[in-house]
Amino acid sequence: MDVVDGAIAALSVNGFVSFGTAFIRHTKTSVYFFVHVERGDHMTEKPKLRVIYAEDDASVRNLISTFLLDEAIDIHACDNAAEAVRLAATIDPNVVILDLAMPDMDGFQAAHLIRERDPFGHIRLVALTGLESPDILKQAARAGFDEFIKKPVSGKTLLSALGLSTDRGMLD
Repeated sequence: MDVVDGAIAALSVNGFVSFGTAFIRHTKTSVYFFVHVERGDHMTEKPKLRVIYAEDDASVRNLISTFLLDEAIDIHACDNAAEAVRLAATIDPNVVILDLAMPDMDGFQAAHLIRERDPFGHIRLVALTGLESPDILKQAARAGFDEFIKKPVSGKTLLSALGLSTDRGMLD
């Protein structure tokens, strides 16, 4: 919700935008708000999904990033896990996709650091990796990943892991 010069614009979770006027009464001990909504309109398109993608292999990173851009996703690609952690703290992503085997900091460490800052799990964490074994799957779950995808990945599988419909490219 934004308040500018006494006018309020609010976007609800179901996609309605409302405009109105706020009346604020301030006393020594309390602040009272009264909001009068003048109209509400349904948005025609949903906000873009913000995705961070960390992959040290430039060819894979470029391929996946290009695919996600074609799906109208706001993609922030980087070549290391430390940068993904930094971006997660600054851009408020919906999803972070991490390769597990990266130099310096691996995807498990990055997921753990991101989860420390996001204890309620608002950020969806997706492991996208060539590694696969029962131990790797357990380690990914302990690190806080919501999804585990084995490379190579299909576009349909990737979109599904991001919580997107695979037939329309729109948020479910």
